[in-house]
Amino acid sequence: MDSKSIENFLKMIIKIDDDTKSKVDSIESEIANRESQLKKIASDVEANSEVLKASHSKRLVERIKIDTEMEQEMIMKESDVLMSDMDRIFNEKKSKMIHRAFEKLSIGRWES
Repeated sequence: MDSKSIENFLKMIIKIDDDTKSKVDSIESEIANRESQLKKIASDVEANSEVLKASHSKRLVERIKIDTEMEQEMIMKESDVLMSDMDRIFNEKKSKMIHRAFEKLSIGRWES
């Protein structure tokens, strides 16, 4: 081989090496870009998951609040019915006691 052939051969090797380095750099850049995209996707998924958790929690709290209010209303109605019954019984007993007291007072007056 003459020196011109060797020189051309070495230039080809250097060109192949440069092309290979360029491709490797391009692939590494693409890998870094995809890693960045995957990290952003993972972050978005996590953020969406937190939003969904918060939304679900809010719905559960609202449902519990509604159930609690319904239970409270039912208890209040039952209490109102019981209070009405107790008032009625109290008034009946009070009337009887007043009537008996008047009878005893009347009997006491006539006996003297």
